[in-house]
Amino acid sequence: MSRKKRRQPQPPARGARVVVYIRDSHGPGQERSAAQQRAEVSKRAEAEGWVIAGWYVDSSSGTTTEGRDQFQAMLDYCHDNAKSTDAVIVWEFSRFARDEVDFAYHSSELKMLGISLVSMKDAISPGPASGMIEAAYAFAAAEESRNISRRVTRGLLSALGNGYARGGRIPVGYQAERVELGRMYDGSPRLSVRWVPDPEQAPKVKRAFEMFADGHTYAEIHEAC
Repeated sequence: MSRKKRRQPQPPARGARVVVYIRDSHGPGQERSAAQQRAEVSKRAEAEGWVIAGWYVDSSSGTTTEGRDQFQAMLDYCHDNAKSTDAVIVWEFSRFARDEVDFAYHSSELKMLGISLVSMKDAISPGPASGMIEAAYAFAAAEESRNISRRVTRGLLSALGNGYARGGRIPVGYQAERVELGRMYDGSPRLSVRWVPDPEQAPKVKRAFEMFADGHTYAEIHEAC
């Protein structure tokens, strides 16, 4: 019994039926919002003569594809309509997946269905090296995500060292002070909170600790403070 030949993914030609996946992370470093991505893809589809069969839009950040309902809905559509779907269009490969394992798994899943994955920004010429170049883009996106995580961690530690609070209950003897640290990418103020000594309560707290160190009982401390 002969084995059925699998349809090979091809770059979408004029008249190709495509679906579009958009992810808006709302981050300050993102290059295109969901609305901007949609406008760019619509313009490209009109110029190329592609037929857009569906739009799938997630609003989420993070590196993995877990929890992205529209991403899963897009994959389900591709499985159910593999014969009539030629390509999945994304703004850039990092919007598809920032984790290289997720990227490799799901892009291969599409290829097994005969569906190509096309990035508007990360152009790849067809040929033997296209898979290697695609993998390099995926690795670069994952490494960028890891670098962002490292910078965020350093920023949090620096903020803590400078007295800025990262949430939680305000300790007795302190009060919250709101501070403007700069401006967000959209021009709105970037605010943070730091704990500063409460001029009324801080001396009492200091006195309580001193009395405790001198061996006073809780009742004596409570009465004095």
